[in-house]
Amino acid sequence: MQRVTRTKEARLRVALDAMGGDHAPRELVTGAVAAARELGVEVVLVGPAARIRDEIQAAGGSSLPIRVLDAPEVIGMAEAPAMALRRKRQASILVAVEALRRGEADAVVSAGNTGAAMAAALLTLGAGPSTSCSLPSWAACTRAGGSASPSRASGS
Repeated sequence: MQRVTRTKEARLRVALDAMGGDHAPRELVTGAVAAARELGVEVVLVGPAARIRDEIQAAGGSSLPIRVLDAPEVIGMAEAPAMALRRKRQASILVAVEALRRGEADAVVSAGNTGAAMAAALLTLGAGPSTSCSLPSWAACTRAGGSASPSRASGS
């Protein structure tokens, strides 16, 4: 397995919409704990803080480089993205993208409502050469200079 770093001096910081996708937040927190442990990334989990902290502890990740940003609202898969973003200003995907904008994360990943993820990125980050988003069955966005580069698990 390869370790992923932003630079040799700093870890890649990934904001994860912990409420996006099926079986959230348990499965996403489990994956975040594995990523922090095995890949050396810093994970910023975004969602209802108390619920996420309980899941981190249950997954054995309390001592890992994982932070929690409180976001008490969730945008469901069937919700209209633009309307939901206007109504739910504390939605996990929006809070995650705002963390990227503020420089608290190098990338955002969401397995939730793809339209909401893209709309949040467009409204918060704007469109242009400094923003990069991909759209498979999940959405990931980075800002210029925040792209991941693989390195060996030895840290080289």
